[in-house]
Amino acid sequence: MTAPALQGRPHGWRLAEYRALLGWQVERRDGRIVLVLDNGLVALVVPRRIAGTVHERLQRLGVDGPVLAVENARPHWVFLADANECITVRGELTTGVEVLGYGQAVPLPCTGVTAPELRWVAEPDRGQRWLPTLAALLLAVRRPPLSLA
Repeated sequence: MTAPALQGRPHGWRLAEYRALLGWQVERRDGRIVLVLDNGLVALVVPRRIAGTVHERLQRLGVDGPVLAVENARPHWVFLADANECITVRGELTTGVEVLGYGQAVPLPCTGVTAPELRWVAEPDRGQRWLPTLAALLLAVRRPPLSLA
């Protein structure tokens, strides 16, 4: 569960909190705060049209983690994950889904930085710093919807 002092802040934490409380490599770039992916930290970019379903599947499995909504010309959610040595081939991914890896940057909502298009769907939890594996995220994306018929 998220520490009480940090709950309810979908529009971001302070730069120092991302660093000190989560141990994330964050920096300022072009007036924005970004998470630089490294040390096995990856991100799965999922189109908004299927992102809610993916998030629900992960919650049911008990392997959900931080999820960021980006409302721009190409609305999507960004799921943070541990690469855990999972290797993907671009052709294996569902259309519109993309894996971001080492050295790539993910914009973060940050207190004091205007970025209305960014918000946390599921905030990071400093008490639970582990992340779901990329393999679990890919399974949630690929898994066909359950049929109740």
